[in-house]
Amino acid sequence: MAELAACPATKIRATLAREAPALAPPPAGRILNVTVCPADTNEPPRLLNYLTAPNALIWSAVAASSAFPGLYPAQHILARNSRGEIVR
Repeated sequence: MAELAACPATKIRATLAREAPALAPPPAGRILNVTVCPADTNEPPRLLNYLTAPNALIWSAVAASSAFPGLYPAQHILARNSRGEIVR
């Protein structure tokens, strides 16, 4: 079951990791918004974009957005720190 749960995140990473590494300011004037629902149902959804989460990795945000209780487990949103390392 763990392999099935990891599969969407792996495919998303393979597809999007080459395109854009982080939610950086858009050069073409288009803004990518990713809505993420928290694991706690009492919290409101979060909107991630280059203003609210500039260092978040796009594939990680999309994988977290795809999480669905009972089908795919919650995912951590990964980002790059000031040294370029990937962190939670």
